[in-house]
Amino acid sequence: AVYSGAIALIGVAVETTAIILVFMEDHIRKAASVTNEVILAGARKSLRPVIMATGMNILGLVPVMIDSGVGSDVMKRIAIPMAGGLG
Repeated sequence: AVYSGAIALIGVAVETTAIILVFMEDHIRKAASVTNEVILAGARKSLRPVIMATGMNILGLVPVMIDSGVGSDVMKRIAIPMAGGLG
């Protein structure tokens, strides 16, 4: 179950990277040339969506981590590596 959580964490990391790349590509298209300022502007613009996506993933995992019902022992093994990796 822990390995499943690690694989899911890799998927979330890829999703976050895709968000960053979309914003970077948008800024590079609008600029005449690629400079450090253009790259930093794209990174700054993507910061809020990345923090929102990561925060919502962590908040979604909190109920799974504090639950004590049937099957929670397996789900905690999936949720804890994901929340730890995102935090």
